[in-house]
Amino acid sequence: MRKSPFQEPRKKTKKTIHDLGGSEHDIQKTILEFLNLKRIFSWRNNSGAVVAQNKNGSTRFFRYGAVGSPDVFAVKSGIIYGIEVKSKIGKQSPAQAEFQLGFEKAGGIYILARSLDDVVINLK
Repeated sequence: MRKSPFQEPRKKTKKTIHDLGGSEHDIQKTILEFLNLKRIFSWRNNSGAVVAQNKNGSTRFFRYGAVGSPDVFAVKSGIIYGIEVKSKIGKQSPAQAEFQLGFEKAGGIYILARSLDDVVINLK
């Protein structure tokens, strides 16, 4: 069936991350504010890499944080929690899944948080 040349083309609507429950940054900020409000010892965990230039002009590569480590750590009643924050459509990387296995094997509780509710439900 041929389309009429007079028919209006359909507009495609692209959903943004905010339409799907908020950005990872917004979710993480909410989680950190909640943990602070509840006086649960916690911190934002940064990991990544940077190239720094020395005074002589040469460069050095620095890696910091454990590869695959979660975005937030919290300690409550002697139990350590690793909280990896993802949007509704975000996916864990293979390195994050590997970190989760090791963390849980060592006795930590790992939370894949797509909202504050995931943290509230899983904090014991």
